[in-house]
Amino acid sequence: MRGWEHDEAGVAEGSPSSAERRKRLVELKARLRDSDEVRSRLHSLGATQRTTLAQRDVYFRVAEGRLKLRHQTPGPDQLVFYRRPNVRDAKESDVHLHAVRDAVGLEELLSAALGVDQIVVKHRDVFEWSGTRVHLDRVEGLGSYLEFERPLGPDAPSAAQALLRSQLDSLGLSSSDLEDGSYADLLRARSAVGARRADPGRPVGARSRPAQTNGVVTKQA
Repeated sequence: MRGWEHDEAGVAEGSPSSAERRKRLVELKARLRDSDEVRSRLHSLGATQRTTLAQRDVYFRVAEGRLKLRHQTPGPDQLVFYRRPNVRDAKESDVHLHAVRDAVGLEELLSAALGVDQIVVKHRDVFEWSGTRVHLDRVEGLGSYLEFERPLGPDAPSAAQALLRSQLDSLGLSSSDLEDGSYADLLRARSAVGARRADPGRPVGARSRPAQTNGVVTKQA
């Protein structure tokens, strides 16, 4: 795929067609206790590292689904909206992407209009393994994670889900390592736990105040 090393969920740099801007995927996310061991297994199993990305994802407050503005180096920056169930397993994801030229200006606009929910900063190594896109992520405030993404083709979603489970097992990981939500969900949950410890009378499930953006937003690696 042209520009694969700069894409996210299969969208290459440039002006993608409408088909390329929308993707149906099967995904999973797992915690990593030993990222070096998983990296070594990926290489031994024939995975090819494609690129390394520095990403800053700004999640905005929306009524349903998830909306984030992704600043990434190398680019392109992207506006991403997706729907995906929170289940601790391989699951389907419906993703819409749009390449953004002025990510700083768009972040200011969306922050004012919607409010910022969470900001996720991570370092991502991207691999390709038998048609599966593999992310080894180091996420600020959370630690190390693995993600699988596989485009849904003509096969039934259950076949792709079974394949991702098999690949997970090949890396020495199991269902007990899986996470159900996004990095934004994990950060929010961690913030809520910290708030309850600081204030034992805080109601369970009470949301922290949304992150604020003041002044000019600067792009971070």
